[in-house]
Amino acid sequence: MAKWNLDAAVQHLVVNAHSQPIRRCAQYVREAIEAGGVTLVRRNSAKDYGPSLTAVGFLEVAEQAPLRELKGDVVVMQAIGEHVHGHMQMYSGTQWISDYKQNGFWPYIRSRPEYKLYRFPSPSTSTPLPPLPVFNYGVPGTYRPSISYGSAPDDDSNGTISGAPGGSSSGSPSGSSSGNTMSGSLAGAPAYPGTPILQGMIGPNIEAVQTRLKQLGWTLVPDGIFGNYTKGAVVSFQRTVSLTDDGIVGPNTWNALFN
Repeated sequence: MAKWNLDAAVQHLVVNAHSQPIRRCAQYVREAIEAGGVTLVRRNSAKDYGPSLTAVGFLEVAEQAPLRELKGDVVVMQAIGEHVHGHMQMYSGTQWISDYKQNGFWPYIRSRPEYKLYRFPSPSTSTPLPPLPVFNYGVPGTYRPSISYGSAPDDDSNGTISGAPGGSSSGSPSGSSSGNTMSGSLAGAPAYPGTPILQGMIGPNIEAVQTRLKQLGWTLVPDGIFGNYTKGAVVSFQRTVSLTDDGIVGPNTWNALFN
């Protein structure tokens, strides 16, 4: 595995970052990473840098809620709306930086694109962290459950993954022996809001869906943000009740959840 000087990379990023975005995030983060002693294959868009990172030793790691970022972590965000090239950023130990010093994790005011987080293993790590398995449900986006590295019962060596309801890749909620068996109707169920709920949205309706899915056995943090985890849980729920598994909470999915 290539050696990478994390401190040199972060110092380069901090020194060269602007106070405002200049739409060159991939260039600035790439140059900072290369200042640490590795060379990345160049890509045309920030959103495409995942393979370049893993090629030099970075590992994709599981998302956590809340996110537990470490100094040197790199996030690659996918395209959303007018941001067709995606976004790339690195954590300095105190803040997220791309071509500018960001005010927080998200570089956009409202948009919440899909993303992956990459981390370079510490030289002191005796066993490198395994790459994160990805479930592709055949719809845009992926479901990436939380994984406890180094814990045999939760790794994917036997085909099971923590974070999916019931601890298995089947997506059935805890205690359910059949994919179509659900329990726990909700008294005073909220009315369908009138418009489909889908990835990228935020608000109380999303939090209501997350809370209900959690009640039914899915591992979610009800934060009101419809991200990767929420979409994965919705897809899994839809399959459980034999609905179209598109990850969109329309009237049929809403009624199945709350009635």
